[in-house]
Amino acid sequence: MSDQSKNSLIPADADKRETLVKFLGDQIGRVEQDEDPFVMAIDSPWGTGKTVFVGLLKEYLEAEGQDFTCIYFNAWECDYTTDPLVAMVAEMGPALGNAKMRGVKKYASLIAKEAARHTVREVIAWAVPRGKDIADIVEKAIAKKGDNLVTAFTKERGFLEKFRKQLGDAVNQLPKAKKKSKLVFFIDELDRCRPTFAIELLERVKHIFDIPNIIFVLSLDKQQLAASVKSVYGKGTKAEGYLHRFFNLEYRLPDLTSWAFTDMLMKRFKLDEEFKNRVREKHEKVRSAFCNMFTHLAGIFKLSPREQERCMARLQAVICQTKPVAEQVQTRRIEYFAPVLVAILIVLHLKEREIFYKWVNGEVFADDVWQTICNLPNYENYLAKVEERERVPPTYVSAMLHLQLFDAEPDLNYAEKRIRDLHNEKKTTSDQNWKLHLEAFFSVSNHLYARPYMANGGYLKRIAKKIDLASGIQ
Repeated sequence: MSDQSKNSLIPADADKRETLVKFLGDQIGRVEQDEDPFVMAIDSPWGTGKTVFVGLLKEYLEAEGQDFTCIYFNAWECDYTTDPLVAMVAEMGPALGNAKMRGVKKYASLIAKEAARHTVREVIAWAVPRGKDIADIVEKAIAKKGDNLVTAFTKERGFLEKFRKQLGDAVNQLPKAKKKSKLVFFIDELDRCRPTFAIELLERVKHIFDIPNIIFVLSLDKQQLAASVKSVYGKGTKAEGYLHRFFNLEYRLPDLTSWAFTDMLMKRFKLDEEFKNRVREKHEKVRSAFCNMFTHLAGIFKLSPREQERCMARLQAVICQTKPVAEQVQTRRIEYFAPVLVAILIVLHLKEREIFYKWVNGEVFADDVWQTICNLPNYENYLAKVEERERVPPTYVSAMLHLQLFDAEPDLNYAEKRIRDLHNEKKTTSDQNWKLHLEAFFSVSNHLYARPYMANGGYLKRIAKKIDLASGIQ
C-alpha cells in the first residue's frame, strides 16, 4: 500500500458533505487495482452521521452516469455469526446474481468449515468431557493432529483459489449488465461489532478478497476499533500500526456544517416531495424556513448528527400520517401541516419532554416553552456564534422561534391577552434587547391566528399524538 494513496488532496470546501461525496466517489472511480483489495476507511466518531454519509456515497456511485454496482453490509447486524465471510458472501448474492454466486457460496462455506474445524476450541470441547487435564490434552492433540493440519491447510488453500476464481468471474460479468467493472462493497458499523468479529472481518478482507475490481469502503470510528484490537491482542499492542496495514486510503470526515447537514438529511429522507404534497405555501419558501429553523434547533439543543437523523425520520413518519393536499381537497377534510412548527415540537419531544407534555396538556403556555428554550445552557452562546458567522441578529432567530410557538398556542384567550401585553411592552420597555426581540416578533407576525384549525388545542394535540406514534423510531 503506497504512501501516495494515503495522502489524497482534500478539497477546500471539505466541510460540505455533498462535495465530499463527489470527491470520494471520484477517488473510487480512479482506483486502478492490482491483486490486492483496495480498502478505503472513512473515519468519524460514533453518532456523527457516517451511515447517512455512506448512504449518499452509495447513491452517488449507483446513479446514472456512474453505474457502479454497490453492496451495503451492516457488520454490527451480523456479528452474531461465527465467520463474517459467510455473511458477506450472502450479501453479494442479490447484487451479482444468485445463479452466478452458487460456486462462490459453496467455497465460502467450505473455507469457513475448514477454519472452524481445526481450532483449539474444538480440541478442548473434545477433551473436557473426558475429565483430562486441558493443557496436557491440547498439547498432545495438536501434536497428534499436526499432519492433519498440514493437509487441512492445503485443502483450504485450494478452496481459496476456487473461491477467488468464482467471485472474480461473477464480478467480470458486471459490464454485460451495463455496469462499471468495479464492485464497491460498503461495510458499516464495524466499530460497534464485538472485537473478535471486527478483527476477523478485516483479516478476511485482506487475505481472502484479494481479487481485482473489488473495492471496500469501511465506515468506522478508528479510535474505537483500535480499542477492540487492544482488547484482543493486549493493551501493549500498537493498534494504529496494526489497522494501518489494512487500509489503502484513510479519510477523516470533517466536522459537520449544520445547514449543509440539514440539507443533506432533507434529500436523504426525500422530504422535498413530501413538503410539496402537503404544504400549501410556496415550496422554496417553506424549505428555506425549515432548513434554517432546524439548523438553529440543532445548534441550540446541541443535537448530535444521529439525533438530527432521528428527528428527520420522525418528521417523515409524522408526514406519512398527514394526507396530501389533493386528497384533503377531494375528501373535504382539511388538515394543515406546518413543517417548521412540527420540527420544533419533535425536537422538544426528544430533548425537553416534560415541558412538551405540560404544554400539550394545558399546564403551561407557549411563553413558558419559549422561556425553557431560552434557558438552555447553549442558547445564548449559539446565537452569538450565529451573529458572528452569518451576520444574523440573535433577536431574529429568537423571535422566529417565539412566533412559531405562539402559532400553536392552544389557549386562544391567553394568546390574545399576551399579544396585547407584548405590544405594550414594545412601546414601554427600556431593555434594548427585549425591544429588538419584540420588533422582530411583530414584524413577521401578521399571519398569527389566521389558522383557526390551530385554535383551542386541536392542532397541537393532533400533532402531539402523531409525534408520540413516531417516537418509537430510533
